[in-house]
Amino acid sequence: MQVSRFSAGSFAISSRGFTSLAANKLQVLQDGRSLYSPLFSGVLWDAYATLLEDVARIEVIRGPGATMWGSNAVLGVINIVTKDARDTQGTLVTAGAGTEERLFGAVRHGGKAGERAHYRVFARYRDMDALALPNGNDASAAPVEAQAGFRFDARPGDRNHLTVQGDYLENETDTAFGEEAFNRSGFLLGRWTHSFRPDTELQLQTYYDRFEREVPRQFGERRDTFDLDAQLRMRVVPRHDLVAGIGYRNSADNTTAGGTTQFDPRGKTVRIFSAFAQDEISLVPERLSLVLGSKFEWHSLGGFEPQPSIRAAWTPTERQTLWAAVARAVRMPSRIDEDLRFLPVPASGVVLFRGNPDFQPEKLTSYELGYRVRPNHALFLDFALFLNDYDGLRSLEPSPPAGLPLVQLNRLDARTSGVEFAAKYQAAPWWRLSASYAYLHKRLKPQANNNDPNRGSLEGNDAPHITSLWSSFDLPRRVTLDGILRYSAALPQPAVPANLQLDVRLAWRPTAAWELSVVGQNLLDRQQREFGVAAPNASEVERSVHAKISWRF
Repeated sequence: MQVSRFSAGSFAISSRGFTSLAANKLQVLQDGRSLYSPLFSGVLWDAYATLLEDVARIEVIRGPGATMWGSNAVLGVINIVTKDARDTQGTLVTAGAGTEERLFGAVRHGGKAGERAHYRVFARYRDMDALALPNGNDASAAPVEAQAGFRFDARPGDRNHLTVQGDYLENETDTAFGEEAFNRSGFLLGRWTHSFRPDTELQLQTYYDRFEREVPRQFGERRDTFDLDAQLRMRVVPRHDLVAGIGYRNSADNTTAGGTTQFDPRGKTVRIFSAFAQDEISLVPERLSLVLGSKFEWHSLGGFEPQPSIRAAWTPTERQTLWAAVARAVRMPSRIDEDLRFLPVPASGVVLFRGNPDFQPEKLTSYELGYRVRPNHALFLDFALFLNDYDGLRSLEPSPPAGLPLVQLNRLDARTSGVEFAAKYQAAPWWRLSASYAYLHKRLKPQANNNDPNRGSLEGNDAPHITSLWSSFDLPRRVTLDGILRYSAALPQPAVPANLQLDVRLAWRPTAAWELSVVGQNLLDRQQREFGVAAPNASEVERSVHAKISWRF
């Protein structure tokens, strides 16, 4: 994963290339709710959050996951799963302050509602400092964020599990014009899971999401999303494990006029109908398996697209696995592809570039090969190779005769290839190590009729080499010391120097109820640009330190 910070609240995050502030080929979900924007094609990272202590796990799926997760899961999937309410009982209070994390805190309480039901409620607050300008002064953006939410889990009988959860988040950020940009979002989600027998399970889920975003002099958006999903897992015949499902999503927006970023029409409803099926076949029990499946999706902006995949895994011994996969995935058009009007000076009425109502889905065919091995109980190694062929990526084409506006068309192809390596090592009972390395080679291939003056260079700014080393010590007297060293090679266009950074966390638990910690981030440089052009108003990430205290009772 390439993770680059652009401002106090915005990030460029992607997997296997095409990294941008609106990385449009990465699907992100939280508890089954998609965070991908149908307006901008990507995730607005500053608009979503949760209490870190409530996160059960973060699943990172490398490569295409469209068969299960649908369109836009082209280069990977980030799936955030929060804890069951019964695992967050009691009261938690956290508070902290620092140089960049100026003030933050949270309160969470979990309890029981009868013998088979549990709940939790929480509230959190965060006040961040702005990033720095190259001259050392503060940049304009300094976000302040507040959030409150709940989760309820009930098990009425041994075969049923009901979950209801929701939250409301609001944040505000200063802008260069002295006005406030804001995000307001809230959702309500319900999920029911019924087990007919140990190998057969039905899950129904629905949610409603309300989202508002306003950036003065640029754009505003109001969006209402309704989603309904059903999945069935079952063993139809011996050696065949089937997963199938259907889904429907309705997402209606209304945008404001007058800023630099406008949409015509101002409002539109995006509808998605989908169905999928996947069969995991045990050809040789515990040795050779084959997974076949496909997603079939109709999108109101992109039409009908199948997204099949085939994956095989061979396990010659219980300590090693060799696997290979071929998959097709698509990025469906969004409103920014079809309906955008960008006016650098709105009063002039001059459109610099615009969308195209005939914009087509971007297509990927992916080939992967991997090997996982555990030579002994202390060491785990993971190797992966990939080759991705892209067809019909976005290009900006001049309009005759003057060349303006630039129109978004599908006249760019590309090929990427790469190597990924990860290792985990238990050096001692009290010392854990992990390391990772990724190499990416990207070749853009403009089509014969491509006249894009940028030759596709705006489609992502990717580091060819990314590596990290993580170490965790469990020291005497309930002290933990964690450190991560991160390296990202220089970005090509716009040019960003190579980045080497160190984060360190020291925590002490004097009792089971209390924890005190100190965290230092970006310790190797006073400040450094991670993404975007070099300019007097560019935001740079500063060295920071903060302290935190947690109390559980």
